[in-house]
Amino acid sequence: DALREAFIKQHFPFIIHTTSSIVGRYIAIENDEEFSVALEAFNIAIDLYDASMSKFETYATTVIKNKLID
Repeated sequence: DALREAFIKQHFPFIIHTTSSIVGRYIAIENDEEFSVALEAFNIAIDLYDASMSKFETYATTVIKNKLID
């Protein structure tokens, strides 16, 4: 879906920054497995997000962190 894809691309800087913070090093989009894992987690966060709980970015950070730790 084009809207989801645009939303994800718009949040690439957020995903990169969050992933880099969690793993403790710079993440390259092209060749870091952690980025792929974080991207998958971000996509899951979109599906499971409940606006009554917290800000989306806060929720997405938690989902990314949990997925990277696994």
